[in-house]
Amino acid sequence: MYKIISHEENKTIVEIESYLNISNDFLSELRALNYSSTIIFLSKDHDASRLTHLRENISSDYFIQLGFVCEKSKLQVKRAEFKNSILKELQMSQTELENLVFDTYQDDFLQEWGVYLGKKLNEENIHYLKQYAKPENSIVLADGETNSPIGMSLVFAAKYCTGEELLQIGWIWIKKELEGQKRLIAHGLIGDWLKRQNADLFQAGIHIHNIRSQSFFRNMGFEPRCAHFILK
Repeated sequence: MYKIISHEENKTIVEIESYLNISNDFLSELRALNYSSTIIFLSKDHDASRLTHLRENISSDYFIQLGFVCEKSKLQVKRAEFKNSILKELQMSQTELENLVFDTYQDDFLQEWGVYLGKKLNEENIHYLKQYAKPENSIVLADGETNSPIGMSLVFAAKYCTGEELLQIGWIWIKKELEGQKRLIAHGLIGDWLKRQNADLFQAGIHIHNIRSQSFFRNMGFEPRCAHFILK
């Protein structure tokens, strides 16, 4: 069973019971019915284990972006891990921040996920990052000994696919070489920073195959409440 919530501007929003209901035939049926290249599924079941079905059974013709969502009241932050942190927040100028965002996106993200994005989606990502990479929207973490950046996050005001206002987590980067306690502290500091933001709802867009990021957000209390299927 499914219910079409809305259809506009080549985008269809569909309510379903579970991500297990999605198949290639179902996607083709919806596209033919509504002439949509983008289909957004709202699943009543937020069990992340259901995402394996999408990874294993849906055609690679689709770029699948998951909407991991969490209310501020449900954010899980382990503050005890960074009471005496050897990491610190680093203040950066607008130019320094833009360079850090662009460099980490190019060097870390694109090397692993560029093949899934395609040219158009990559250009859209860069546009958003340049637009919202501002000191007032961001946190940068540095090693207390070297003062070099080891992590960052930025957010911007947006709306959920059904219209609710939220803060979109546009970028999170933690240095790959960061290990052990420092990495846990970085996770905690970013979560604590999110708690301080003036918003009641947060969303992070994560690629279906980016299991590491999905795990990161699940540990903070986020759930996969929607899935965007975009025909490449």
